[in-house]
Amino acid sequence: MINRIFDNSIKFAVLFFLSISISFLVSAQTTFSNRTLSFFTSMWKNIPQEKVYLHTDKPYYSAGEDIWFKAYLINASTHLPDTKSRFVYVELVNSFDSVIHRVKVRKDSLGFSGNLKLSAETAAGDYVLRAYTYWMQNAGTDFFFNKQLKIGNIIDDRLLTNIRFGEVVNGFQTVTFQLRDVNSKPLVGKMVKLSMIGLKKNIKPISLKSNQQGELSWRIPVDTVADTKKVINLTLDDPALKFTKQFNVPVAFDDFDVQFFPESGSLIKENVQTIAFKAIGSNGLSVNVSGKVYDDKNNEITEISNSYKGMGKFSLFSQSGNKYYAVLKNEKGVEKRFTLPFVQDKGISMKIIANKGKIYYDINKQLPDSIQSLFMLIHSRGVVYVLQPLKFMSGQMEHEKLPAGIASFYAFIL
Repeated sequence: MINRIFDNSIKFAVLFFLSISISFLVSAQTTFSNRTLSFFTSMWKNIPQEKVYLHTDKPYYSAGEDIWFKAYLINASTHLPDTKSRFVYVELVNSFDSVIHRVKVRKDSLGFSGNLKLSAETAAGDYVLRAYTYWMQNAGTDFFFNKQLKIGNIIDDRLLTNIRFGEVVNGFQTVTFQLRDVNSKPLVGKMVKLSMIGLKKNIKPISLKSNQQGELSWRIPVDTVADTKKVINLTLDDPALKFTKQFNVPVAFDDFDVQFFPESGSLIKENVQTIAFKAIGSNGLSVNVSGKVYDDKNNEITEISNSYKGMGKFSLFSQSGNKYYAVLKNEKGVEKRFTLPFVQDKGISMKIIANKGKIYYDINKQLPDSIQSLFMLIHSRGVVYVLQPLKFMSGQMEHEKLPAGIASFYAFIL
């Protein structure tokens, strides 16, 4: 009788403990969910992000014309015009990242409307029309509106210029200019003033006369400072024809850098992950690269090459304690070695695949078995659409449950 009472007491204590544990876990999950939702709601209500779109009256312009535009400003989360900003700044930026025009447009009963007046001396070329609010500067220029514009100039159209950069010899590079009219006839005997900015040491401007082929050559010193933009100014010294044009000087050496982006942000041991990469040259433009990936014992793992504008991807099964590196070569034969991100012994990775209206996810968890509270969070534009505990390491959901645009997926332990 005493043993039966004792056994029942133990069972009751165990059940009571399990009940308390489950209640505590549910309570903790509920508290966490409420706090997370409250945080996101507070973010997009109290610190709203803004988006601006610019509609122009034409896709291209000529010097002396007006660029007429209308700006549409919305809340980045709700896509509704419930913004606090009352002014939109619109800038015209040339190919040398210099702002040549800027206007401040105030909101009226019809929204944001205005214009930019182009001067008659505006050089022909490619420009960027940029728009933003004062508040948007907190998020950085990546969130500004940018639109490519072509601007022509009647005077510039009367003169065609071509530039060629020669090989670097003893620290100098020969630059050849060719001047032609609209009928491709060489302009002979024209005096041209040349100057250059962006070098550590200033060089004196020079005046040269075009030859029978309409060409003139100038030797310029090579500066290997990659983060300094160098520009050549060309001015035609002719009273009957005013003409000025600028040329970007390409970087004289062939250095490049490659960044690696493992799926989910980190390499997790004993897991097959996709690794994206981006190759950028010293001039800031994409470069084509190819090569191989090795482990720390110099065993070849895989061959890789970019597929579009320096971007590519490859798969890697990472092992604990192993280090990986890539040896890549650009199109000009320059070869460099890059270290891949370190393999983490603990962490969570998630693979996402969208196919035929469904989103499939597969989660790899390298964490102690005692941690069971696995959550998934999905948000878009700061609005939470999914926040729930996960019972399985893989699953699927309907694509239509998420809004159009970019959605962020997170898998984490509570």
